[in-house]
This record gives sequence, C-alpha cells and structure tokens, in this order.
Amino acid sequence: MPTRPPALPLATVRRDLVRLLYSQAPAGLAVTAFNALVVTLAISHFYVAPLVWPWFSALLVVLLLRALLVSLHSRRQETFSVERWAALFAIGAAVTGFAWGLSMFILPWESFTDEVLLSFVIAGMVAGAIPSLAPCLSSYIPYLLGALLPVALRMALMGGQFALFFIVLILMFGIYMIFAARAYHNAVRRAFELRDANAELVAELTQETERTRALNARLQGEVEQRRRIADELELAKNEAESASVAKSEFVANMSHEIRTPMNGVLGMIELLSQTEMDARQRGFVEVARTSSESLLNVLNAILDFSKIEAGKLDLESAPFDIRALSEEVAALFTANVQAAQIELTCFVPPTLPTRVIGDPTRLRQILTNLLGNAVKFTRDGEVSLKVRRISEVDAENRITLEFIIRDSGIGMNPEQLNHLYEPFRQADGSMTRKYGGTGLGLAITKRLTELMGGTIDADSQPNRGTEFRVRVPLELQPNAGGHPESAGLDGRCALIVDDNETNRQILSHYLDGWGMRSSAACDGPQALDLLAIASSEGRQIDVALLDMQMPQMDGFALAEAIHNLPDWRGLPLLLLSSPGSMEPPDGRTNLFLFCLSKPVRHASLRDSLYQVFYGTTPGYARMPPQKTSVIKLRGRVLLVEDNPVNQKVAQSMLKRFGVDAELAENGQVAVDRCVEAHYDVVLMDVQMPVMDGLDATRALRERERLRGSGHVPIIAMTANATQSDRDACLAAGMDDYIPKPVKGAQLHAALAAWLPGGEGSED
Repeated sequence: MPTRPPALPLATVRRDLVRLLYSQAPAGLAVTAFNALVVTLAISHFYVAPLVWPWFSALLVVLLLRALLVSLHSRRQETFSVERWAALFAIGAAVTGFAWGLSMFILPWESFTDEVLLSFVIAGMVAGAIPSLAPCLSSYIPYLLGALLPVALRMALMGGQFALFFIVLILMFGIYMIFAARAYHNAVRRAFELRDANAELVAELTQETERTRALNARLQGEVEQRRRIADELELAKNEAESASVAKSEFVANMSHEIRTPMNGVLGMIELLSQTEMDARQRGFVEVARTSSESLLNVLNAILDFSKIEAGKLDLESAPFDIRALSEEVAALFTANVQAAQIELTCFVPPTLPTRVIGDPTRLRQILTNLLGNAVKFTRDGEVSLKVRRISEVDAENRITLEFIIRDSGIGMNPEQLNHLYEPFRQADGSMTRKYGGTGLGLAITKRLTELMGGTIDADSQPNRGTEFRVRVPLELQPNAGGHPESAGLDGRCALIVDDNETNRQILSHYLDGWGMRSSAACDGPQALDLLAIASSEGRQIDVALLDMQMPQMDGFALAEAIHNLPDWRGLPLLLLSSPGSMEPPDGRTNLFLFCLSKPVRHASLRDSLYQVFYGTTPGYARMPPQKTSVIKLRGRVLLVEDNPVNQKVAQSMLKRFGVDAELAENGQVAVDRCVEAHYDVVLMDVQMPVMDGLDATRALRERERLRGSGHVPIIAMTANATQSDRDACLAAGMDDYIPKPVKGAQLHAALAAWLPGGEGSED
C-alpha cells in the first residue's frame, strides 16, 4: 500500500515566510516614508506645527533602521535564527505603527474633521500593510495595535456620541483587519506548503511507479482543495461586493446624520431672520445662512459625482439674481484672503441684466469650486471674479454669461492643463503634497457646466496665475424690472482712495452707473493732493471712499488728515475694509459714517451713499425684519420627529403658519395617535427608533384599507436626499416629500396643498 509523503517541516515554511516578509519590506518602507512626507508637508503648510518635522525625522530614523535590518538579512541570513529575524522585524513594525498612532496626539489638528482625516490615513496604512506584514502575524498585529490604539484613545479623550461611534468603527475595523491578515497569512503559508509538497511529489514520481497511484490520489485531493479555494475566493469576491454596498449605505447614512443637525442650523437661522435686527446683524445672519448652505452643498457634492456618472443628476429651474449670487460666493472667501493678504474683487457690471432663471445651486457650486481653488493656490496678489455678457438675447429670451475667475497664483504648465478635468487627479505630485485635495472639484465643475449647456476653459502659466472662463446660457426673467439705480445720486462727486487698481476701476464703474462723477487716488498723499486741487478750483467733493489697508498711510490715518483740513472737515467718509478688521482704533470711532466689507457689494454701496446724502435708506432697500406675507393655514397636524432640535424648528415654522401641531416622537406613537384621533396632515420623519416612518406609513395605509376610512395625507421629511429615497417614501404610501434641511417656504407650500388657508398675515 502506498505511503503518504512526510509532512514538510514547519521550520521550512517559517523560513520561507520570513524571507517573504523581508523581500517585500523595501516597498512598504518606501510607501510609509512617502505618506509620512505628504502628511508632514500638508501640516506644515496649513498649521504652525513645531513638532511635525521632529515626528517625521523620528519616523524616518525608524524606517532607516528597518532598511538596514533588511539589508543585513539579505547579506547575512545565517547570523540569527529565523525566530530572531522575525522578532527584530516585528519590533520595527510595532514602533512604526506606534509612531503613526502617536501622530494623533502630537500633530496640530485644529478640528474634528482634521483628526478624522488623519484617522482615515492611518486606517489606510493599516489596511495597506497586510500584503507586506501578514506573512508573519507577529509583525502585523503589533503594527495594527500600535497604530489604532492611540487613535481610539484620542477619540475617547474627545468624548461625545460621534467619538464613541468612531471608536466602535475603529474596533470593528481592527478586528476585520486581523481576520483579513490571518486569512492572507494562511493562504501564503498554504501556498508554500503546496509548492514544496508538489516538488516532493514530482521527485517521488520519478523514483517509484508504485507510489504514482498514491500520489495521483493525493493530487486529486489537492485538486479538490484548490476547488474549495476557488469557492472561497468566489465567496470573498461576494463579500467584497457586499462591502461595496455597505460603503454606499455608510455614505447615505452619514449624509443623513449630517443633514439632521444641518436642518437645525438652517432652520434656526431662518427663524432668526424673521426677528427684529439691524442691518449689520442681518448681514451676519445672511453670511451664516449662505455659509451653512454652502456646507450643505459640500455634503451634496459627495453624491454628485456618482449621480453625474450614472446620468441621474437633474438640474432645477428657478429665478435668481446673478449679482447677489456672485457677491455671496465671493463673501465666503473673505476670511481666507484676509489671512493670506490677497485682494479679492467681484465685479458685475451695472448694465448687466442679472435677474435670470436657471439652477442657482449648481452655478454657486461651480463658482465656489473655482474661486476656492484660486484662493488656495494664490500666496499673494489678487483673485477676481468678473461677470460679463457675451451674447445678445435670443428668440427664447436667453443670454450667455461668462464668469471669469482670475488669480495671480502658482499657475500650471501645458501638461498639467491637459489633465486638469480628470477626476481624482492633481496637477502634479508636489501640488498634491503641499495643497492637498481629492482632484474631484474641477471634474464635477466641468460636468456641471456641460449639463447646464455651457463650456469651461482655462489659461495658465507657471508662477503667473490662472484664468478660468465659464460660459453658461441662462433665461432672462420676464419683466424683470429693477430699482432705479441712480436713487438720487446723479451729479454727486466722490473721491476713491485704494491702492488696488482693480478695486478703483470697479468702484468707478459702480459710481458712473449711478450718474455720479469720481476721481481716484492710489494712496493717502495723492488723495490729499486731489483734495487740495479741488479746494483751489472750487470743485465740490460730496463723499470719499477710503480703503483701510494702504501703504504709507492707512485709511484711519488718511481720515484724520482729511478731517484736519479746514475745507474738508465735514467731508463724509466711508471705510472699505476686510472682515475682521472693521473696528477703528481707540479715539477714531467717529471718523467714518459707514464701514463696508470688501469685496464691496453693489447694493450695499449704493444704499450707504443714499444714507450719506439723505439720512435714510431708500424705500426699496430697507430691511426691517424681513416680513413676508404668509397665508395662515387651518387644520390638525401631527408632527412625527425624534430629534429635539428638528422638533423645535418644525414646530416654530408651523406656529408661524398658524398651525399648532401635536408631536409624536416615533412611528409607533404616530400610529397610536392616528387610531385615537383624526389629523388633516401627518408630517413624517423617516429614520426613527422603535418604528421608522416607512413602516408607520404602511401600517396607517393598511388600517385605512381594512377600515375603509378616509385617506390622511402623509408628507415625508427626511435627510435622505437621493431619488431612490424619494421613490421609497412614495412607494410606502406617502403623498409628498420634503428634503432636510427644511425651508419654511417648502413646508408651507407642501401643507397648503392639503390644508385650507385663511387670510394672509405679516410674519
């Protein structure tokens, strides 16, 4: 009877595994050093980080020592035993992992988002180390623990529900990585065993015919084993596909989790805007609103690219004002340019028709991406946004507008321009390391522009800046008559003092459009000379616009000098300044009538000048609390919402509509309430504990079917924002759908379709 070949010595397999470990080490060390350099350069650029370079140097020393160990192993393997070599390698891996984990405590992350980003970098390093470290689990597991335990400890010290949730994710990720490394280790070990076993079998087949039958039987067993391995690989493939689905579900869930607090932020801002405020406070609220909406747009951009790829992104058609949108986008970056000493300008010609119909959200996204890139890649100099018309009105009442975003930043070469709009690609490696980013913004920008029927192109030269030109066709609003631009400013004369030529040109254009005359000076001494000449010639200057930050003489010093001139002691002065530097020094509080934030908004400048000359705001520009006519509604409404902030927001909005809503904190309570009483409308959240909104809706519809009772309108209010989410709500039996964050106008319109209305009221 044939005999089985002897089992291969474990020492042989162990030796081969250690050899594989050392042979794959150089690539892993190089990747680790590269990633550490990328993180170090990024932190050094964005933060004052005294410990980042010592951290990088220490990590580099560890990597060099490990490289020396690899070199010694390749030349003198006999120096130590296999176990000793494995132990030395494991120590180096553990120290490397701990160095990455320690970065969570010593690197200057100023926001939770930064720490989450570094956590993902560390998680990527842990996952990517499996092929190079898993041949010996004694090397991979210390590396994993050294990297992930400090991350978990950092989250535990931060506290909070999200940090606890993140710790659970880290734990699950670590367990999954250990199982994955173990599976990889077993597969490699088994491959070595099979390799050596097959070699031994071939040797025996050449020696004995009798043993051939036994070996054939064993080979048949190996075939069966490989078939099982193939089945396992198929199973692993299915698990990987399931993981991809889980990732998509995770993105959707995170979108929901972020939208829920955003609903509270935007809702409270909307309610705050209905209260009594002065113009300055209303300006602050407006910036908070536009910033919150921009943050929501960033969240939406997470899903935009996949929607565009799938051809499922729909454009809206709504009336909006080009001037207001452009100025709001520019205002988002005022803090960034102030910190970088960049002059930011925004110019929409006074004669340009600005009231159009299109997709303001996507146009805002395009301009935000391009202007954000311009600010990011400009160290000093100027960033400008200019809008102009490049076509006349066609038969369909459409015009084509061109948005020009120009900067004086680092620029690009022709090769970089050729790959500018490729997704997930940066201009070059050094830019990636220094400036960061995913390379997705311009790809989305180009595709959004094309979806809107427009085009985008760019010109750039290294170290001389970049210019993007976006051309978009838009429909003019019918009968879009504006307020009289002059507003009683005709014939007035203004002095403009600004060291930036572009700002002087923009202000001159605005003043000319209102029928005013203007003269311009580039600094304080020249302005004083112009005033002296005007005095000698008997010419009147009615107002002066002074930039605050100028060489030789700043705006405050110039204002004091003007007030000391006998002929110009009473000259009204307006200060043009960047946000954050608007407060005059002590003793200079009465130098200026108004302080306007740069880039100066067209309407703000016009209304301020009107107040200078007439002592009041023009009627069309007054902003006592924004009062809109709201038609009161009547009926019983059940609000089903588990989040306390969203409950308060929705109840406040409903009260403004004249509706006192009853509250249910989950779907089961809502079903019980509907059994006990009749409601005219149910506002139903979707994700809730105990019973979610979809199951509650199905239960209510089934009850209506069995009892033959009347149909109760159910309106979904959910942070899930995809088309499939909307379809799921309607399929469950809901009648309408309102995405979160909920806006008052949307909620009122949805309720008005089902509730009777009363008389309009001022709110």
